[in-house]
Amino acid sequence: MPCYRIAIIESPHTLFSAKQKGASEEQIEAVKGNFEKGPFSEAGKIGLRCADKLHRSPHEIDDGFYAQLKSFYNDQQIIELTATAAAFDFFPRFVDALRIPTTPLPEGFFEKKD
Repeated sequence: MPCYRIAIIESPHTLFSAKQKGASEEQIEAVKGNFEKGPFSEAGKIGLRCADKLHRSPHEIDDGFYAQLKSFYNDQQIIELTATAAAFDFFPRFVDALRIPTTPLPEGFFEKKD
């Protein structure tokens, strides 16, 4: 499973950040499972496919897939998408290996809201 998905499932900080940036509960649940059936636009789904492919191997982003990306995103957006997906693979390993402490979450973050 790609690191960005593991981060959503296992990292309360990533979950908190996703919620802060407007991710719905339905989107978060879909990222944990089958995002293809989730409440995402086609551009969002191809972005998630890109992250999955990049996680497995950058060679999976071949000319055909790049053409699909170009149908939804401009060059700057593709660079940002690729950099973000690559960072999700890099940072958890970096932080965990060096045992860097993380910022505490706001009090009550895990409490159920009615």
